[in-house]
Amino acid sequence: MPEKISARQSTSRKALFEQALLAEKKGDFKTALEKYKMALQIDQNFFDAWLSAGAIYTRQGKSDKAIVCYERALVSKNDVRAHYNLAVEF
Repeated sequence: MPEKISARQSTSRKALFEQALLAEKKGDFKTALEKYKMALQIDQNFFDAWLSAGAIYTRQGKSDKAIVCYERALVSKNDVRAHYNLAVEF
């Protein structure tokens, strides 16, 4: 069973995720990936962070890294978006 995170950790991971989304929107994929990774250090089961990181790697043509992210997203949550993105990589 996944570990529970504290309210403070949840707030921190959400803030990092929001910062990553803003960086990604500006085209700053390096910063976005750093923020997603920081959020994932707080919560390794953060589905949206895995999915978003995978999407950046897909855009960059880094299929191997994208696949790892999508597979890890599926471990966190069985969701059609991760299945779809994973299928596109193959």
